[in-house]
Amino acid sequence: MDAPGLQEVQQALSVCAGKPVVYDAQCRATDDPSEFSCNYRLRDGSLEGVPQQTFIAADGDKFVLIDIPHHCQVQ
Repeated sequence: MDAPGLQEVQQALSVCAGKPVVYDAQCRATDDPSEFSCNYRLRDGSLEGVPQQTFIAADGDKFVLIDIPHHCQVQ
């Protein structure tokens, strides 16, 4: 499985209140081939440009958060 990118990180973070806008996302595989560690930056709010990290996993044809980042309040 190819590592997810910007669109997949944005998709996983879409459960966060306010739907943060992501840019500059890079993910790498973990020991589990369906899970990825992702570094990214947000485009809006007080965290704009501050490096963030989360873990996402493949869930069918989409990606979901498996680690809720501190800036994300799940809807």
